[in-house]
Amino acid sequence: MANFSSDIAIAASTIGKMANEIINLQRTEIEEVEEGFQMGKVGSSTMPQKRNPMVCENIYANVRLVKNNASLGLEAMVQERERDMSFWQTE
Repeated sequence: MANFSSDIAIAASTIGKMANEIINLQRTEIEEVEEGFQMGKVGSSTMPQKRNPMVCENIYANVRLVKNNASLGLEAMVQERERDMSFWQTE
């Protein structure tokens, strides 16, 4: 369980690092890359012409959840001889 939790957290962190890099490279002052954009999609409520990196922001938010849940997996390893409800609910 510990290795699996750690491996998933490391993989998620790598994906998060790539998403964060795309977010930074899409900034207005850099404009080196951009996410796909469909006609009719609104980029921003105040600036409709702006293209926010919505996909990468969603990825990064989910990465943060995965990394936080990995610590729960590690915490669930510490159990008493009799397994009570607090540990299996965490799993």
